[in-house]
Amino acid sequence: MKNKPINFLNVMNDKKILKKSELLEQIRDDFRAMENGQNDLDPGFFSEEDVMSLYEFLLMRHCGEWDVVDDVEDENEGGQGL
Repeated sequence: MKNKPINFLNVMNDKKILKKSELLEQIRDDFRAMENGQNDLDPGFFSEEDVMSLYEFLLMRHCGEWDVVDDVEDENEGGQGL
């Protein structure tokens, strides 16, 4: 039996679709967990600026793997604090 040929166009277009709001909330949750799990980090150590910085880094890092849907209305990303 022959191996089935790989369709490279489909492989390249298989991207994970994520919602911006869910990704931001996951980053906030991870930062909270880090603050709660480390004795040397005070609550509130990570700011919303840190959240956005990591978000932008992740977008660049996974640009070929993720398509992020911007479902955040406010330019301030909801204005939610940590």
